[in-house]
Amino acid sequence: MDEPTRPCCFSRYVRIVARTTFAVVNNLYCVPAYVVWMMALRMVKPICKSLYWKLEGLMYHWLLAMVSMWSWTAGYESKSVLLFRDGAPYFKLYVPVTNLIKSI
Repeated sequence: MDEPTRPCCFSRYVRIVARTTFAVVNNLYCVPAYVVWMMALRMVKPICKSLYWKLEGLMYHWLLAMVSMWSWTAGYESKSVLLFRDGAPYFKLYVPVTNLIKSI
């Protein structure tokens, strides 16, 4: 049976640099944009609080989506491991899918 080939070390480091650069650029762009929009929309808050909170929630959701995309590109997905104490779950541990498959 043929074993799967692993990418060479060079391509691994290129991916690491690309992901790190992408995360830094996103932080430098998205977080200040969020702050500026929230400062501009703060004048709406006294007039229509529900609209303000809806827009704030939407924009915050987009920031969280950006962070979850970093996790996805790192190999973390919705796979989780529940740790039990005294028969009840007490901690949910998210592990990279590749490590989870290796451990099974």
